[in-house]
Amino acid sequence: MKRTLKQIFAYTLTLCFIFVFASSVGAVDGISDTIDAISHNNKSYQLSYYDYTTNQHSLVTFNNVPNYAATTTTTHELNSLHQYARQFELMEESTILSQNENTISPNIIFDSKYGFLPHAPLTALGTPTTPYSGVMCLRIVDTIDGSVTTNYATGFLVSPNVMVTAAHCVIPAKGTSDRKDVRVYPFTHQAASPDSTNNDYLTIVGAYCPNEYQNRLSDSGYDWAIVKLSGSINNAYYFPCSYAVADIMNNAAFQTLGYPRDAQGTDTSDYYLYASIGLVTNLTSNQIHHDANTNDGNSGGPFTGPHNICYGITNAEYLIYENDVLINQYNCSARITADLYNEICYMIEVYA
Repeated sequence: MKRTLKQIFAYTLTLCFIFVFASSVGAVDGISDTIDAISHNNKSYQLSYYDYTTNQHSLVTFNNVPNYAATTTTTHELNSLHQYARQFELMEESTILSQNENTISPNIIFDSKYGFLPHAPLTALGTPTTPYSGVMCLRIVDTIDGSVTTNYATGFLVSPNVMVTAAHCVIPAKGTSDRKDVRVYPFTHQAASPDSTNNDYLTIVGAYCPNEYQNRLSDSGYDWAIVKLSGSINNAYYFPCSYAVADIMNNAAFQTLGYPRDAQGTDTSDYYLYASIGLVTNLTSNQIHHDANTNDGNSGGPFTGPHNICYGITNAEYLIYENDVLINQYNCSARITADLYNEICYMIEVYA
């Protein structure tokens, strides 16, 4: 794989361990994610939509999308989420108190006694945890060229029935017969990964992603998807998303949340909810580079800053070689730009 010329290898983080054969890929179509000057004018977006009922890709045009980026700074300011304002406030206060009481570990988020829960895990004060109750575990069965593999990844709620994740986690390659069967498991904190016998899950109705995304080795800045779930997940945390550049570059500590392969390496079939803290090292028009730790399974998880505000979607690790020598490496998240922010807001409002 290594060559004498300088090369960059992007490794997506969805794939974990293989139950049968093969490996995962992704693909799709969508919008131009250029960052324009923020105005009050409505916008039009063309997204690629993958329908889980028909297993078909199509292009969908949304006209007259409000420019939410001109009037709001986080998705929590949307009209459809106003009803949860007090809930968010209580959840954050309760979780802070529980962390101070050492009832929630800062490294491994929950004890194994929680297992697979039909309801959101509670803090010592009886309030659903934030932000951890909004992080979903994805069990993905890929059918690629007739071979079947089972993998795991992460997603996060932005409303009761809308989830954001990485495109390569939920969208199969366009122009092929490849398929994905994705189960969305809420509240599986610190327990062995869900299997085919566990029925506490939702499915996906459909997923949107941008035109520029072609496969899991495409520009990571386009590796994102907005997902409509088959039902609502209530009593959980819905992540506030933001596009604010100044917030990203303020040198504050950020964290990745997700279900990576067991960090201890003792049992690769176990997927636990982990948090890892790091700093932003670089910012491009559609990517956030950072040094927070990630592993297979972290793909699709939120990259969050102070107050649990999400600024990116975890999706890849870059290894940079020169003359066969590794000279740099960093983890990458698709950046929530003003356009992506508008699209997330629009889906939250449409599906409310």
